[in-house]
Amino acid sequence: MLEKKAIFDLIIGNLGKVKDGKPGVYCYFSTSAPENKAIEIESARKTFERRLADTGLFSSFQTILLGRDRLVEIYRASTGAYNAKFTIIGSASFPKSDGIQESYVVTVQAKPFIEAVLKDQQGNLRRSIFDGNVRDFIKLEDSPINLAMRGSLLDQKSATRFGILNNGITIISPDVRLQSNEMYISNYQIVNGCQTSNVLYGELDRVSADTTLMVKIVETSDQDIVNEIVESTNSQNKIEDHQFLARMDCVKAIERYFRARCEDNAQVLYFERRPNQYNNQGLAAVRIFTIKELARCCGAMFFDRPDLSARYPSQLVEELSTTVFDKENKEEIFFTSAFAYYRLKLLQSNQSIDAILHNYKLHTLMALKYYLLGDSIPSVKNNKIDADCKTIIDFLSKSDAASREVWQKIADIMKKLSITSRDDLRRTRLNAELRQLLLSQRLL
Repeated sequence: MLEKKAIFDLIIGNLGKVKDGKPGVYCYFSTSAPENKAIEIESARKTFERRLADTGLFSSFQTILLGRDRLVEIYRASTGAYNAKFTIIGSASFPKSDGIQESYVVTVQAKPFIEAVLKDQQGNLRRSIFDGNVRDFIKLEDSPINLAMRGSLLDQKSATRFGILNNGITIISPDVRLQSNEMYISNYQIVNGCQTSNVLYGELDRVSADTTLMVKIVETSDQDIVNEIVESTNSQNKIEDHQFLARMDCVKAIERYFRARCEDNAQVLYFERRPNQYNNQGLAAVRIFTIKELARCCGAMFFDRPDLSARYPSQLVEELSTTVFDKENKEEIFFTSAFAYYRLKLLQSNQSIDAILHNYKLHTLMALKYYLLGDSIPSVKNNKIDADCKTIIDFLSKSDAASREVWQKIADIMKKLSITSRDDLRRTRLNAELRQLLLSQRLL
């Protein structure tokens, strides 16, 4: 505070050098709570601005309220800032449009582009620039397309036509500047071209000086436009509908939560927001959850919809994008449901629980919640749900006789369900029947 006061005093002591004779002031109120548009909060903000105006000390003034999402955005920008400058061979610009300040299609030499844009200061691939992609790199042995791309890079004749044969790369940046034949971009994301970028980086030493690349560069900070570009540029390749959920802000928040939640914890799980994200890292597959798997676990446990697992992908995505992946839902419900599914698999592999719990795993997640918590469960948007999640995780972390007895009681209840075929698992009436059985058993 003393340092800030010294800065303030210095400004006041030099008002003659300040434009308009008065400084401007920006007042920030930050909180880790979600953004709130309540009338009372907005009224308090306006009242404070009037007080600033009444002082007569400032040429301009503004009061900014920072909620959780905006704080995370600012933090990530401050810690992950990076710039790149590279030479272009040729360029064509697009007309300006709403939300897009500048956009170009440029041709570059591949090797200098890799050095400037794809590599960090330590010479490693800058993986964070692919966060906006809907999927990660697919290993060469698992992708004939990537294998063929690599082959064309290494073939002397094909390498000279690489820029024509390849679809190129699409880059989004909030700051794009073209001066003569120099292109400057900052805090950029490669939203299409993850496969091309990884193949180029992997073969950097063998990329010839004649190899060119086509790059589309768009300057925008509008997230809706970014999402539109991601969807349109990736629609050329076969991508399942549910993979586009990866671009949702709440899904990105869940990914960050999993990383933070598992940082210093024995309960380590990984949320694979983008397919192939954790390839070649030596991680146990049982600890990795895809978007679809996480949605099914959370939908079953906290939304009473174990029948979702039997839905077709298009129906699954339509329901999950508006219910399970609501931006106001607490991230802990996703970790808790994933941890429950993970523990269920381990217990089954050890043959520590009844086989019926394994056969109906998603219904078991719902059953476990009601058996442990009863019917008085707070909303998944309420902070109080965290305490209930802790109750579930504390139980799952035990493997004593008492916990095995609980599992057996749940198994006995499950055996009373009216299941005559696998089709019964797709029906919501079975969910209601299971819930009623569990709650009545708890009262005994």
